[in-house]
Amino acid sequence: MTSGTGSQSRADVIADAAIVVIAGQGLRGLTHRTVDSTAGIPQGSTSYYAPTRHALLGLAANRLAKRSATNADNILLDLGTTVPDDVEERVGRLSAAATALMDSFVGRPVDMRARYALLIELPTDDALHRALSSASAVQAGAADATELVLSRFGVSNPRTRTHELMRLIDSLVFTQIATPSPDARPAAVGALTAYLRGIM
Repeated sequence: MTSGTGSQSRADVIADAAIVVIAGQGLRGLTHRTVDSTAGIPQGSTSYYAPTRHALLGLAANRLAKRSATNADNILLDLGTTVPDDVEERVGRLSAAATALMDSFVGRPVDMRARYALLIELPTDDALHRALSSASAVQAGAADATELVLSRFGVSNPRTRTHELMRLIDSLVFTQIATPSPDARPAAVGALTAYLRGIM
């Protein structure tokens, strides 16, 4: 891995290395020394930036949350502000956006495995657990933006539909990461399209 040169800060390099370790070895394999080795940085560097284990987990969790937020923001920007008059066109636009978001997460398998490990192993009342779940400020912001989009596209009860859609995408991503198969993505796209057609 990079040692923090270029545009990446040393803290980001450490966070990325911690994510790799968690994804491959779980939380039990996460040590400051292992992160130093994985990042290719001098021993003791991780301890300097994250003196405690919880601080190290925080670097990883916040890095994961920021990357997911960036994915979501980019998809919403690409969706634009115009709304087609035709219902099927609206379904197609929303399905394409939801699929793009799903694909962006599936395309980060190491990140997703680390996220799942953190969600499973951290106590549910831990702030870091909340940072990676639907209770996070990042996901709340994404939910607000998605609700506005669904409302603009004529979806009734957009708040409820937003939470349903986010959970559907999350479950479809998990399936493709945990049990990858050639037909997983087509089936996921079909499920998204059917759901969106059903709420229009």
